[in-house]
Amino acid sequence: MAQLKDRFRCIAYDLPVGGRDKARLRRYTHAELTADVYRLMDHLQIHAATLVGHSFGSTIALRALHEQP
Repeated sequence: MAQLKDRFRCIAYDLPVGGRDKARLRRYTHAELTADVYRLMDHLQIHAATLVGHSFGSTIALRALHEQP
């Protein structure tokens, strides 16, 4: 991402895992995690994007691309 930042707007976020607040984030569904992608894009007013996901994040990116090509 560091090599792309001069030519692209690069945004990274961690998947929620919960913590000291005792949130039950591990119960998030795959669909909810994917919906977070859309929410973040809406919040940042991004209308089109190239998604990249690593490890489990790749399944979220693939689902998002499938749902809203």
